[in-house]
Formats: sequence, C-alpha cells, structure tokens
Amino acid sequence: MLNDRIVHFRTYNKIEPETLAKTLNIPTEEYLKYEDGSVMPDIATITELAKIYKVTIPEFYGSTPRLILQDSDDENLFKENDAELELLKFSELSIDEKEMILTYRMSENKEQIYKMIVDKK
Repeated sequence: MLNDRIVHFRTYNKIEPETLAKTLNIPTEEYLKYEDGSVMPDIATITELAKIYKVTIPEFYGSTPRLILQDSDDENLFKENDAELELLKFSELSIDEKEMILTYRMSENKEQIYKMIVDKK
C-alpha cells in the first residue's frame, strides 16, 4: 500500500515526520495521516515526496522494472535451464548504487568504467 511506501522511504532516509511535514509545508498531523493510510496524498504531494527521495514516481509506488545484473563477458553466467534469474529492483538499491548506475548510463566512456569495476573484483 502507498502508506507503507511513505513510511519506508521516510524511515530508510532517517527523516523525522515533523521534518518531512515542514518540508512539505503541511501540519505534522496531516502528514501522519498519509503514513497511517487514513488520508491519501494528492499527486502534487506524491511528486514532491519522490523529488525529496530522488526517485521516480513509479519507483515511489514500488512498480519499477527489474534489472538483470550480469557480466556480459561470461556467456555461461545464466544458463537457459536455470529456473530463476537473480533479479534486483532498482528501488532496493542504495543511493550510492543508484548514483553509480546513473553515472554509468550518462557516461560517454562506458567501457572504461566497466573495466575499472571488473578489474576491482
């Protein structure tokens, strides 16, 4: 449920309800109603929360695509007969991991970054 995600993001980021309410420019009592599920925040508030936590709105709702992490040089890493692949939700990554992925995606020299990562293994 949305209220669980609101609590999750706030506690994960170690923000007090009073601080978040002040940032959103609403009374603490109103914010706490979002957390207990008695009031649904409007889209503007959800958008602001996503900005505060530096995630997309789909990530905030928990409906993110899954990323398959694999070494492109290892063709046998995932065999066709494997029942399940190791999957990781982007929303479950730490902020540092997200920044590293986004830096890699925006880089013009992906091969050099990839080589640095592989060489450190």
